[in-house]
Amino acid sequence: MKSTKTNISKKIVSIFICIALALSFCFASPRKAFATSTAETLSWKSEINASIGTDGAISVSEQKIIDITPFINKAKSYKVGTNEAPNTAPLLHPLVWGYRFLPEESDITLSDARIAILSDTDTVIGAWRGFENATFLSKWKGEDSPTAPTFTYSEADKKMYLYTELVNSSQLSSQQCFEIMQAMTGTADINLWASTKAIINLNYTIERAATIYKDVADFQWEYCPETWMMDSYDVSLNVTVPVGKGSIANPLGKVSSIETNSESTTERNIYAWGHGSSSGVVDLNPNGLVSLKSEVVPGNSAAEIRIVFPTAWLTNLDVGSDISQQNQAKLTTILKEESVWRDYRTDAVNKLILPIAFTAFCILVLVACLIILVIYRRRFLTGALSQQKLKEMHPCLLVRLKNWNHEFAHDLVVSLLSLNEKKRIRIKRMASGDFEIRLKNPAWAKDAYTAKNINIIDKRTINFLFGEIACGNPLLRLSDIQNYARARSYDFMSSYLAWHSLLTDEVNEFANFKSIYDKTRHILFGISIALGLISIALGIVFLEIITPIIGIIIAIVIGYIGNSLRNKVYFKDSKGKKIDAQDLNIGLAEYTETIDKFRIAAIKTIRQSVLDAQDIISKWNLINISE
Repeated sequence: MKSTKTNISKKIVSIFICIALALSFCFASPRKAFATSTAETLSWKSEINASIGTDGAISVSEQKIIDITPFINKAKSYKVGTNEAPNTAPLLHPLVWGYRFLPEESDITLSDARIAILSDTDTVIGAWRGFENATFLSKWKGEDSPTAPTFTYSEADKKMYLYTELVNSSQLSSQQCFEIMQAMTGTADINLWASTKAIINLNYTIERAATIYKDVADFQWEYCPETWMMDSYDVSLNVTVPVGKGSIANPLGKVSSIETNSESTTERNIYAWGHGSSSGVVDLNPNGLVSLKSEVVPGNSAAEIRIVFPTAWLTNLDVGSDISQQNQAKLTTILKEESVWRDYRTDAVNKLILPIAFTAFCILVLVACLIILVIYRRRFLTGALSQQKLKEMHPCLLVRLKNWNHEFAHDLVVSLLSLNEKKRIRIKRMASGDFEIRLKNPAWAKDAYTAKNINIIDKRTINFLFGEIACGNPLLRLSDIQNYARARSYDFMSSYLAWHSLLTDEVNEFANFKSIYDKTRHILFGISIALGLISIALGIVFLEIITPIIGIIIAIVIGYIGNSLRNKVYFKDSKGKKIDAQDLNIGLAEYTETIDKFRIAAIKTIRQSVLDAQDIISKWNLINISE
């Protein structure tokens, strides 16, 4: 037989399978997809420093640290014997920067780009490799690419491209990877290639980067473009604004004077906001430095900065340029736009609060139900009885224990079969198809309680059947039980229920079947139904599918747990091995043909007798009420 531990393990495994299905539905449900890159890098660390000039142009210096573990491994594999024929024309992988919020008249001038290998202490190993600064060719947008690492800008779509081989080793042979590493580190000794990082430095200028109005200059910059396919970690952005001579950047409307140790209130003159996927906080400094740090910016999701400052600080601005709109005052409009953006973000967050809270509540309820299940199992599976003690128990007790002490018609039949097994009664099938039950000791028919060495349940059974129904006759037919139930319904039901009450008392000596468990089961069913309905309602209200899927599947799991609380009681022997009560019925599982047919007929007769008696009693009650 299987152990109790195995049975519990099956339950737990089933529950965890349901939870796994819930999570699978969550991950499989529709949502915004982040496109994966063909590059093999794992992480990027970015530091961006920019300075806005008095002419409205911005000079940018970007530094990105990338993981090139696949590239290094492939280069080393060549040296240890994996000789491959080099590809004749490997495709270089383009890294793309796109700028959506720059003015139409803006332009990008590239300065230089270079790459080097870093040590574990972030110092350069070997020599820097520069990128060619070439005119962008439209054919590079397809399957073609430059023949050498290239830094280029496309005026047509206002995108900057950096074609490099380090981030796409899949297009290169191990020999080519080795040759590139050898050129960059200045050595062919792979033992010196301990690092798995490379650093890329970019320098470029964005001409006419700010939109100029009468009162303010509006600078919007997508510093982590949506076209960037890899996640960026530890992003640090610093933008220096050209504070006018004799002025001070005032982000709060208050300026402290060091000389007089006083604070004066002035009009705020600089604003900055972070948009998009940036999780950082904007920091404004009186010297005009705007800083923003983000732990992570996911790939294919933009992170932006917007800085607004007085137009008067751009002292070298070409007022005749097309981007000059100095007849319009824009600050009030910009502040309203940002206010709307903040409200939109707040509403979006608020809409997520309830589904997230409901999902968390579902998980907490599930955990509570699992705890209830564990407590339930511990309560009724510990304290094993010995095999001998179980064999000494009356079969009616075993059957009742297995059925959670619920009353059934076959309980009385089990007692009759036990008496037959002990040769205290004899069961015989008559030619008419009826069965007769003869008591071996006729004296017991009048008073079975005088008998010695007979179980109290057997005594009550003999007294009920032969003393009350057969009126002291040691011979009883099954048909007599049904006739008695019809003729004397109240007496039959009173004795029948008293017999079951005695059996219930006997069972309660072995296990305390509290009604709290039945109530708990019904409560769990109610919670299961409520969670399912609430989940569907939330899905309809918030027009999303994740919450209903999680809620419904957790509701099913809770219903499954509730159903487990109505399981039968199991027994264990002294060694902790599970025992089926049916195996302890002392031969009752193996009936002769006569006894087997009697068992079926007796169950039907007793059940029908109870139904007939209940029907007659209910009719009499109705007559008495009407009178």
